[in-house]
Amino acid sequence: MYDTLRKAHEVIISCSCEEGCGNCVQSPACREGNLVCSKIGALLVFQTILGVEIVSTSIPVQGDIAEPTIVEAFPVRAIDRIQVEADIR
Repeated sequence: MYDTLRKAHEVIISCSCEEGCGNCVQSPACREGNLVCSKIGALLVFQTILGVEIVSTSIPVQGDIAEPTIVEAFPVRAIDRIQVEADIR
């Protein structure tokens, strides 16, 4: 699974588009018509999953943002009898 995630991350990085396209982050099956897809967002998710350091100053600001869109996530409590994997590698 790690190899598949790494390959998907490389596809996004190597794509020459700026905001996300059908070759890297958009899906024809998206119920929202890809209105909420984001190349930057996808990269941040993959970098977090893969353990790649994220430098917050390297994340470009897009448009007029009144509230921060990247915030620290709080831990999620595991449900009884459900084992959560800590490391996918």
